[in-house]
Amino acid sequence: MTKFFVGVDEAGRGAVIGGLFIGVVMISREKEDDLLDLGLRDSKLLTLKQIRKKASA
Repeated sequence: MTKFFVGVDEAGRGAVIGGLFIGVVMISREKEDDLLDLGLRDSKLLTLKQIRKKASA
């Protein structure tokens, strides 16, 4: 049986005050090393400069 990592994040204030944006990502555990090799980590641990560099790659 394949196991997965699932990540969910949201931004915004919701329908009452404004837009709400939700993103979901799901990868198999077998692909975890591929993401780590790309340098992808918890974005809250990255500097703004690192985030911009990864986003433009």
